[in-house]
Amino acid sequence: MATAHTVEQGDCIESIAFERGFFWETIWDHPRNRELREARKSPNVLRPGDVVHIPDLREKWVECATNRRHVFRLRGVPSMLSVIVRIDDEVKADTPYVLDVDGKRFEGRTDGDGRLKHPISPRARRATLLIGEGETREALELALGDVDPVEDISGVQARLNNLGFHCGEEDGELDPLLEQAITDFQARHGLEPSGELDEATRARLLAEHGG
Repeated sequence: MATAHTVEQGDCIESIAFERGFFWETIWDHPRNRELREARKSPNVLRPGDVVHIPDLREKWVECATNRRHVFRLRGVPSMLSVIVRIDDEVKADTPYVLDVDGKRFEGRTDGDGRLKHPISPRARRATLLIGEGETREALELALGDVDPVEDISGVQARLNNLGFHCGEEDGELDPLLEQAITDFQARHGLEPSGELDEATRARLLAEHGG
């Protein structure tokens, strides 16, 4: 029978599955998680307090020859970090960067869309990105898995802040600063600049932010 896991900030289905020894699809597609799938749509965006049902582990036996070395590889690990870097509405295309994820260092250049991609551990929670070089280099702190669903005010705030429409703390409060950020976002993307959180605005936020 399934056990229940209460989601904490930073959890996602991949990290929960990794800790329990599952492929993430096994947990996400479990029949008892149907309502969660319908509510959240994405396994990467959960709300603290959500309940995820975890099935029992099943044993798997594999026949192997004795006195020989065998390698078993777990599918689905690691996770993939994908980020598009845009600062002050400027996409940082073909720009050198240094990415540090829990002490593991990656170096490279963003692609023509300003994107960088690296495999990371499902346990990773924090990363530091140094983008550019010399006096123009900027440091960005990344909180991995900390974005709430877009249905929540805090999820809207997080996405707007990440996209450069600064709206202050992600406290779940709809205040004048957030309304102005929403208006600016709507105007930038061809929506009616009402300052209201309608479905069209939430959908565009998801499209621009990538989940």
